[in-house]
Amino acid sequence: MKTVDDYIAAFPEDQAARLREMRTLVTTALPQAVEEIKWGVPAYSTGTVLVTFAGFAKHLNLYFTPSTVSAFEHALSDYRTGKSAVSFPYDRPLPERLIADLLAHRLNEYTTDGITWM
Repeated sequence: MKTVDDYIAAFPEDQAARLREMRTLVTTALPQAVEEIKWGVPAYSTGTVLVTFAGFAKHLNLYFTPSTVSAFEHALSDYRTGKSAVSFPYDRPLPERLIADLLAHRLNEYTTDGITWM
């Protein structure tokens, strides 16, 4: 994969549509971030990687620092989470406001506290 467009194009259309939606949410919330492929997935950086996302068969994951996931533990109770990931199933709408808040928090923790990727 050379570009995020290539990455998304490799998925069936229903999944690709959701990945495009996530891409729009990320690029809207982080307009200053550089979009690239890192570790084989879309990544968004401003001096450090702020967030990545990846598609899977039944869901997509949004990856942050563990501190971002932890800060939103209560708000994420309806979603499967891991140490630094949140899973959003394709059969449910993306929670746009929640995702925007997660992204804003991640940007703030980097710009204010200097917290880098993992």
